[in-house]
Amino acid sequence: RMKQRVKLNKCYQNAKSVQEYVYKLSKFWNMIGDVEDWQKVLCLWTGLNTSIQSELWKKEVNPGSSLFREVRNATEIIEIAHS
Repeated sequence: RMKQRVKLNKCYQNAKSVQEYVYKLSKFWNMIGDVEDWQKVLCLWTGLNTSIQSELWKKEVNPGSSLFREVRNATEIIEIAHS
């Protein structure tokens, strides 16, 4: 479990699509178990490319008050808009 958390903390979007990145994070969360929504938001947010993070702030989506579902949906829309 601890090894999975270490790997999770080193997981970044980089060249992955948002969907691929969320899928990879979800695999870690399923292995770790019992991950709170706010932890998922923070993990997703900090691993996203900075251009997507900037767009999230503009959409008034932020890691302190947004649900994981909201952040994930907004990132997918931003990615589509950039393509």
